[in-house]
Order: sequence, then structure tokens, then C-alpha cells
Amino acid sequence: MTETNAKFLKNAWYAAIWAHDLPNATPVAKTFLNEPVVLFRIDDGTAVALEDKCCHRAAPLSVGECDGDGIRCGYHGLKFDAKGVCVEIPGQTQIPPGATVRAYPIVERWNMVWIWMGDAAKADDSTIPDYFWLKDDGWKAATGYIPMQGNYQLLVDNLLDFTHVTYLHKNTLSADPEEAKVPVKVERGDRSVAVSRWILGHDAPPLFRQGRGL
Repeated sequence: MTETNAKFLKNAWYAAIWAHDLPNATPVAKTFLNEPVVLFRIDDGTAVALEDKCCHRAAPLSVGECDGDGIRCGYHGLKFDAKGVCVEIPGQTQIPPGATVRAYPIVERWNMVWIWMGDAAKADDSTIPDYFWLKDDGWKAATGYIPMQGNYQLLVDNLLDFTHVTYLHKNTLSADPEEAKVPVKVERGDRSVAVSRWILGHDAPPLFRQGRGL
């Protein structure tokens, strides 16, 4: 199955961008679940996510410019507010009621900007994963991006599968072949699956030792 015909989970929160990578007054173009989105901040710093396609000539709004409480298309100058509603058309006073673009629910939390790609009425920010350590002075966060060419389901499978770590990452994440025998705990929630494994009585793996300066 290719990404072009993949069936994505729409009603879920996705990490859209690191908060520090979304500057003021600069639109950022992204693609989520095969949908083009423009991210930007309005004057008060609030993050906004709109469909990256002007409703008039389909020009990408991301090549336009931020303008106060909205964004202005770089083709004919139509201005859209944070809700995706056209509020200004240069050269005319009347704005067609259908002059809108899709606005996506968006929340800034844990030094990340989260986006909801599905039904906006179902967006509940209490379901955003608790990554408190990304904004805790007692932790050191390693931010960045890892571009991957492949189906997203393969990545999910990889991150849920601890059995490969002992063999594939033996020079970084594993210190003892016996770790492969440690059982994995799987927890299934209403909308989630989580795996964990406590490895006790073994030496710390090389990457962790390096992080501690050992």
C-alpha cells in the first residue's frame, strides 16, 4: 500500500511542528495525511493551521504573507482570518459567503504544535499525549526531524516492536543479548496501544552510558 492510497487515522492529534520552528510572521507549508496545510502565527503569537490553498485560484497560502490576525494570499491579496474566513478582498467591498478555506483545530503544548486532521467537533485537547518532559527544565529535549520514505504503518510497527532492539541496535540501545528474553508489556486503551519493557539487572546500553558521560 502506498502513501497515496493509505487510509489514515483522521480523528487524532498529530505533532505538526516544534513550537520554536514556527516563527512569527512567517508561513510554513506542511503536508499532513496527504493534505497541504499552512501553519503560521497571528499577531498575538497564537498558532493557526489552514488549508494551504486559496479558495479563489488555489494558490498556496504559504507563499503569501502573514497579516495581523490572518494571512494574505500572494496571488490576488485575499485575506483569511484564523478561522479560514475571507475577511478582505482588495478592490471590492462584497465578500462571497463561500469564500473560506478549511481551518484545522490546533493546540500548542509541550513545546510542540499539535493538529487535528479529522472532524473538528471531535477534537478534544485532553487526549493530547502527556509529554511533559519536553517542557521540563529537568530534562534535555533533543528536537529535530527524521524524514522517512515509506508507509507510516511500518514506522508504527517498528516503534511498537521491542524484539528487534537487541539485534539491530546492539551497538547503541542494547548491552546484553539476554535482554531479548525480557518480556514486553502491552497496554491497550480505548484509542491507544502502548508498549513498555523494564530491563533490570543489566548494564546500561552504550548510548545511555555515553549520555551519562561513562
